[in-house]
Amino acid sequence: MAFNILLAGVPFLLLMASGIGFLLGDSVDTPTEILRGVLDRVLPTRQALESSILEPIFVDVIRTRAAFGIGGAIGFVLFSARLFASLRAVMKMVFSKGRDRTFLGGFLWDVYLSITSGVLMTAWVALTAW
Repeated sequence: MAFNILLAGVPFLLLMASGIGFLLGDSVDTPTEILRGVLDRVLPTRQALESSILEPIFVDVIRTRAAFGIGGAIGFVLFSARLFASLRAVMKMVFSKGRDRTFLGGFLWDVYLSITSGVLMTAWVALTAW
């Protein structure tokens, strides 16, 4: 279970980086300054870590945000479907209840749960941030 959670988390981070890139705009300087400010507030003092190390990473994420978004969305749906499939299997084993589904039916159900939970999490974050 923990592996599946971590596996679904990586594409979610890619999707989040793409969303932040689209929200911050086309300019490279403004998002880089915003991200640097966030890192300065969140992380402890980083005197040994120069901003020149992080700047090319920020520029690449902003430049390729469309590819990050597409790859993150596809990966998130597939890997979170795997997470929901393992959750379903564990719940069925523990509680000895549930329906038997075909492979395709179970996969489609897991994709539905993934998309629904993603939409609900996004709405929760948006309402909380607003």
